[in-house]
Amino acid sequence: MNRRTILFLSFLLGVFFCVPTGASRAADFYGTAPTGLLELENKYPYFLFVPPDYTPEKGWPLVVLLGGTVDEPKEVMNQWADWAKKNQVFLLVGTVYVRENSLPQLVDDWYLRIKKEVSERYHIASSQILLVGIEAGAQYAAYLALEHPEEFSAAALFRRAWPGPLQRMMKTTANSKRQVPFYVAVDPGGEIFPAVEAKASELEKKGYQITFDSLKTGEDFTAHRDRMIQWFLQGTEARSLKVQQKSKRGMKGTLQEMKKNMFGK
Repeated sequence: MNRRTILFLSFLLGVFFCVPTGASRAADFYGTAPTGLLELENKYPYFLFVPPDYTPEKGWPLVVLLGGTVDEPKEVMNQWADWAKKNQVFLLVGTVYVRENSLPQLVDDWYLRIKKEVSERYHIASSQILLVGIEAGAQYAAYLALEHPEEFSAAALFRRAWPGPLQRMMKTTANSKRQVPFYVAVDPGGEIFPAVEAKASELEKKGYQITFDSLKTGEDFTAHRDRMIQWFLQGTEARSLKVQQKSKRGMKGTLQEMKKNMFGK
């Protein structure tokens, strides 16, 4: 074996042992981040629950939770933290609300900014971001999901939904790529239900996926949270499978769809 061959083999061995594994690359990229219940700040404070078993080797689901205007954010986090731990999801609770009859854009920007901040600090799965709203927070969540569908994978609304002061600013579309599915848990005998049902029917005609769940006034929604996360995760898997199947069809499938659209064959 000549000197040139020995040097070449030494180079290959050096490259092999120096290339980081997927796990170490993920750890290096995201760094070591704290877990548990955290109080953070980005102009205004917000609360973040990070599952104790968090590792950056995989993407994790994130739930962005919007409580009612009279709810204490830290108390909301405390009520949901055990649930988040059990379901192995990140939980983000903000402290900023949209005042009635005010423009929500500044609040929108703040929530999207802290969501981005969390996604840069931790390995969040971009296809598993669920927006959840309760009471007045549900109406804002309904608006936010319609206004920024590219930021969320789905939205869940408890006790209230689309009708309310923000409805006049809600933009809908028939473009399926700009739609998010909704899980709506309201009282079917409640005063707001006819308006909620009418709006849901309007959205469904445009192609939105709406799932209703009965939540009576005053009823504890612990069981509904479990049904909600099952609905969300199962829907995420179905959407991922649909994308994979579409990818496998390749150009042949794409051309067939184009011909069908153009010539009706």
